[in-house]
Amino acid sequence: MENIIESIERQIFEGDLSQKEQVQLFELLCKYLNLQTLSDYAKSEKITYNGAKKRKLKTVRISNITLIINND
Repeated sequence: MENIIESIERQIFEGDLSQKEQVQLFELLCKYLNLQTLSDYAKSEKITYNGAKKRKLKTVRISNITLIINND
């Protein structure tokens, strides 16, 4: 039995999910995880960019962009 990640991966590679649906899925996940760039995170927290860099934050790197996972 495949898990949900394997199922979504299969659907993407078999063409069962359109590009529009893939983007919608990505947007939903970004919204849930509250993904923010370091710059946007600093602005939302009203701190400097360097101050944000010094914090121990959950991050993920997607296509050479480091994003903060801010859903705690």
